[in-house]
Parts: sequence; structure tokens; C-alpha cells
Amino acid sequence: MMQAPKPKKIPHILEQHNHSRTDNYYWLRDDSRTNKEMLSYLESENEYADQWFSSRKPYSDEIGDELIQQIPDEETSFGFTNNKIKYFTVTGLTFLFLMKFNAAISITDLS
Repeated sequence: MMQAPKPKKIPHILEQHNHSRTDNYYWLRDDSRTNKEMLSYLESENEYADQWFSSRKPYSDEIGDELIQQIPDEETSFGFTNNKIKYFTVTGLTFLFLMKFNAAISITDLS
């Protein structure tokens, strides 16, 4: 397994509100994405992460499947009434995987 890439430290002093602090990794910030050294470092970090995660892929699938099995098929929150309308939230796997929606039902419809 390859070694994790180590970014070099280049001190950069940031001053704001009469306070100075040193950011040794400021060189990694390049919003224009033109710094070749920064891009090269990030590519090596991505390669390392891909290799690390690929060696653990069977475990992540197993853990993910176990977590999904623990999610109830449907769950309804405790409702409350406001201005003669009852509000509650229904959450469930059958609604596009944990998609939440709110429903308002008139109290006369609940009988």
C-alpha cells in the first residue's frame, strides 16, 4: 500500500481584525486551479484515497447494507394541530429513499 502524501508546509500569514495567524497549507488554495504543484498534490491524495477505499470496499458495502436494513420502512412524526389543521411528517424508504414530505389534514378528516 502506498504511503499517504504529505503536503509541504509553506507559512502564509493571514491578518484580519487586528489578528495574525499562520496557515501552513494556504498554498493548497487555488480557486483558479492553475497551480501545477497544488494540482499534482491533490491528484496524489485522490490516488491514495481511491486505493485506501478500494481495499475496504467489501466492508463498506456490508456496513451500508446493514445500516439500510435498520431504517424502518415508514415512520410518522408526532403530529401537532395549528388553526384546526394537523401537521405531521412521514419518512420512509418507499418515498425515494428517505425523502421527507409534510402533510396537512383537516381534523374533520381524521375521524
